[in-house]
Amino acid sequence: MAAFICCYDQVYRRYAQVRTSDAQSAKAIVERVLGRLRDRWEEALRSPSAAAFAWQLLSVEVSGMCCRCPAHPGAQAVYGIVGRTQADALVLHHVLQLPVPESSALMGVPEHLLVARLRSAERRISPCLAAALRARPPRS
Repeated sequence: MAAFICCYDQVYRRYAQVRTSDAQSAKAIVERVLGRLRDRWEEALRSPSAAAFAWQLLSVEVSGMCCRCPAHPGAQAVYGIVGRTQADALVLHHVLQLPVPESSALMGVPEHLLVARLRSAERRISPCLAAALRARPPRS
């Protein structure tokens, strides 16, 4: 469990911060999710993918806590257009700029499935929103 946390804690926080716009909220969400994961670690290990099990916990928790003014408005907009798993793939790959192998490992899905989710979502969103997702936010 400690190795899992070491590998994923920071990127979980980055994802949560993009979705909530608040570093403290993101930290609290991730700590809460990792606590739940710790309590259910045996179940996670028996599942087809511990990473997918953990990602599901995180994604659902973050979705329930999102505010109306996320750090990346384009990221929040996609959740109203495509399903959560597709939107998560877009956020990880385009907003957080994680390569496909890293994004798929984080979500606990095969690379070909992540690519399919990305392509499907990209076809459903507008070109302007796609460009906004890929834009680097201004440095403050």
